[in-house]
Amino acid sequence: MKIASGFLKNRSLSASKNSSVRPTSAKVRSQVFNICQHYIEGASFLDLCAGTGAIGFEAISRGAKSCTFVEKESKTAALLNTNIHKLGIERQCSLFAIDALQALSLFTQKGTSFSFVYIDPPYEEVELLLDIIKAVDTSLPLEPGARILVETRKAKLSLPPLSRLSLLSKRTSGDTDLFVFTT
Repeated sequence: MKIASGFLKNRSLSASKNSSVRPTSAKVRSQVFNICQHYIEGASFLDLCAGTGAIGFEAISRGAKSCTFVEKESKTAALLNTNIHKLGIERQCSLFAIDALQALSLFTQKGTSFSFVYIDPPYEEVELLLDIIKAVDTSLPLEPGARILVETRKAKLSLPPLSRLSLLSKRTSGDTDLFVFTT
């Protein structure tokens, strides 16, 4: 897997041998950054359920000032750490090898705010996804105009009632739906 654009363009990421890690397709990554292109410069990016970290690495490459990766699976988190060092972007990245809901609680307690949140848990974990969306909506500190992007299996998500987030768009690519929210 390679980074598509920015100062890290064409740099390769070491891939996980864990079959439960489902990298975001190049087509969906392209959609994400077409949506983000005017807002990414200087942004603080949160990559929840990061897996390979391809979305967060692409964000850094395209001008995000920082990326916080959250990945609970220890071997996958170790590979993320390897890629951070391989790319030489340690100062711009932080990695939390904990559950996404624990991380959201920690960020809320610390008052850590983000301008982008990318949420991509395993497609079969719909309840986890709904819990994450609710936590982001109700308590995570977000910068004004923040963008929240949710990747899920096509037609598998019924959105819960939201108090702070507004749906901007929903895009479909193959078997993937990409929801875009703002504050």
